Amino acid sequence: MTETQLQPSETAAPPAMGRETSFIPAIWNRATGIAGRRGFLIAFLVIGALLPLIDRNEGDIDAGANALAYAILALGLNIVVGFAGLLDLGYAAFFAIGAYAYGIFSSYQVQPEWWGFWEPFQWLGLVQHMTSPDGPGTVHFTVSFWLMLPISALIAAFFGVLFGAPTLRLKGDYLAIVTLGFGEIVPIVARNVPYLTNGAAGLNGVASPTLFGYSFGVQSLPFYYLGLALAGLLIIISLRLKN
Repeated sequence: MTETQLQPSETAAPPAMGRETSFIPAIWNRATGIAGRRGFLIAFLVIGALLPLIDRNEGDIDAGANALAYAILALGLNIVVGFAGLLDLGYAAFFAIGAYAYGIFSSYQVQPEWWGFWEPFQWLGLVQHMTSPDGPGTVHFTVSFWLMLPISALIAAFFGVLFGAPTLRLKGDYLAIVTLGFGEIVPIVARNVPYLTNGAAGLNGVASPTLFGYSFGVQSLPFYYLGLALAGLLIIISLRLKN
């Protein structure tokens, strides 16, 4: 008879002492994929939220709001140049396209003759009325900022796809030259279509965002917190793309 060597039964190792399992951080890690960077993101949002309460100077808050706007631009540029490795020198052009999209559809540039298009939005309460200074009794329509926020992003993305389709085969200096040219074309077009962009004078009467009946107006603080929220969201999206 041959002896059969018995294998010891396998048992699960006990959890290490002092190690606790928390449900909420596990869900957070799974949802965002930024386990090692959680502390940075939380610190960024908390410190960013407290800064205007510490320094109430309007000029400093305005500078912070502008800095967050450019931080959002840099996060997008990091995806193109940093993650994808594409040397895009005209990225700011898409920033301008998105900004003009909101400005055109929420300012005096939208003509009353377009009423057939805007009437459903008026019924939904997503269109505001604004009296134009170019004539008494003339009514123009402005679209809600919150509606135009994703629409403007989609318009900029559409132009990005339209521009990228024939140029993504290029690499290195060739891609850089083409994107640089596109970045120069956009401001030239914006200055030479006054019926759409009001030319070099810029858009007039762009409506201020309104949230729960509160108008942002020309105050910097609401725009600062809006920029902080968008920057935090885009940091999460960027890290998800990286992972």
